[in-house]
Amino acid sequence: MTKTYNDIEVVTKLLREKERDLELAARIGQTLLEQNKVLSTRSDELETELSTTNEAVEKLKFELFNTSERVCALLLAFNL
Repeated sequence: MTKTYNDIEVVTKLLREKERDLELAARIGQTLLEQNKVLSTRSDELETELSTTNEAVEKLKFELFNTSERVCALLLAFNL
């Protein structure tokens, strides 16, 4: 009977350890999900910012081209 009692104690101890491991894994998983949400939000914000910046760069390139064209036209008009 002692062997059976010891077996039950061992199994009970193993079950408690497994339960603690499962709880820890759940907490880690929850933390990872929260961090993933924060990172996804930040990624979306950065993508929006990049898109806005790229649009501004394209606008500035267009304005520079137009200004350059006008300068060249003036230089030609004054034979410089």
